[in-house]
Amino acid sequence: RDSESSAAAESTTAVLKPTPTDLPYKEPSWSAVPDREYSFQVLKGGIIMSNIPLNKPFMVIGRKEDCDIVLEHPSISRYHAVVQFRAAEEARASGFYLFDLQSTHGTYVNKQSARIRAQSYQRLKVGHMVKFGGSSRNFILEGPEDDQEDESELTVTEIKELRRKQEEEARQREAEAKAKAEADEAKEDDAGVDWGLGDDAEDEDPSSENPFALTGNNEDLYIDDPKKTLRGWFEREGYELEYNVEEKGYSHFVCTVELPIDTASGDPVIAEASVKGKKKEAVVACALEACRILDQHGELRKACHEGRKRKEKNWEENDYYDSDEDTFLDRTGTIEKKREMRKKDGTQRDP
Repeated sequence: RDSESSAAAESTTAVLKPTPTDLPYKEPSWSAVPDREYSFQVLKGGIIMSNIPLNKPFMVIGRKEDCDIVLEHPSISRYHAVVQFRAAEEARASGFYLFDLQSTHGTYVNKQSARIRAQSYQRLKVGHMVKFGGSSRNFILEGPEDDQEDESELTVTEIKELRRKQEEEARQREAEAKAKAEADEAKEDDAGVDWGLGDDAEDEDPSSENPFALTGNNEDLYIDDPKKTLRGWFEREGYELEYNVEEKGYSHFVCTVELPIDTASGDPVIAEASVKGKKKEAVVACALEACRILDQHGELRKACHEGRKRKEKNWEENDYYDSDEDTFLDRTGTIEKKREMRKKDGTQRDP
């Protein structure tokens, strides 16, 4: 049991208890007893108060006496949160997940300023720090080394060099695209083709879709650790971050991340990095590119890091349509594209 009373600090333990009958939580089908040793190291003011073994499929944290880990701080809900273990599967490794039971004062991971999304599974890696409500105690997950999160092995200087190379490649791609477009336009002029647009056709604003034409100069927000910054943004927005890495040749990796941000066309925004070197370098470079794109779209500068209103919506109730969307007036298919992205995201939130 964990108590906020300093007098009880030396006797902080976790007691195996039967599942409370009124617990607002249903154990998932993929639940399992941990196959390796995990524990919570409890710290208060930098001092280790106790070590709580995590040896059940799931453990309940809250203020009630029937919780596995009892916290008596007034900001803790009766049933505050659950730490749930998942068995290994073919496409997913085993590990712990955090599930907030719609607590009043929230649950926080790794000192993020925004609470985790309630009623949604948040992956916990070894070394992650959890804070419940306004309790002064920090819970650090301890366990096997292979369940730790990959950390960047690059220095800030190396990250900046990666960024410089990316920008150089981007400028080259943009120049090539511009040259091709001008050549195509010259051919059309010679042939007298206007594609039915007429002389009054307006050029499309390249900044509406071209991320390289947007402005954003807040490098200090993410240059030190782009992976951490990107992960924090995804968590605040209620999405799961997933890197897709392909090996194109010897020591040549291409990493991509789909960014769930709105565009005029409704098409997904993909951050991509191609690196000749280590796989980890490709991931860091991709995270850096993703942060740069988010910065250009104004996503990293949002006040108080608040998630967008749409993440609080229950899309399923409206068949994944927004209230102001009208498919009858949509001739480009943009609304349907957005709907498919919401449906895809909704099916991926449950791990």
